[in-house]
Amino acid sequence: MKIRLWITVAVAVIVGMLIGLLAPTNGGDRHGG
Repeated sequence: MKIRLWITVAVAVIVGMLIGLLAPTNGGDRHGG
């Protein structure tokens, strides 16, 4: 069983979701800076 692989995938998905929530707009408009 490759537990580390699943953990890495889970972390990658979580990070991707966080980035999507923190930066919903991929433009030059920094609404949180």
